[in-house]
Amino acid sequence: MDNEKVKLFFEKIDEIRIHFKKIIELQNQIIEETWKQTDYDTKLYITAYVFKQLEKHMKEGGSYRNLIYNKLGFDTDSYMILQVNGVLDVHNKLLSK
Repeated sequence: MDNEKVKLFFEKIDEIRIHFKKIIELQNQIIEETWKQTDYDTKLYITAYVFKQLEKHMKEGGSYRNLIYNKLGFDTDSYMILQVNGVLDVHNKLLSK
């Protein structure tokens, strides 16, 4: 590759990084707004369910995908939003010994 192609490549990568950051910021706003609009009992039951599944995952083990798809019941579209919001980190901590 010549220098111009390499430069263009990295410029495009930077553009993608900027767009990705904006998407994450928008998703985080939606998450916060949704949480604020959710009633107390629903928040309590959802939180209890998630922690129950995390405890089960900690005891049984399994992959990140197993956690989000099988235990939490999400589809493939959930992978990235959950990962950037810490679920992969929590999964790794739960299973590290």
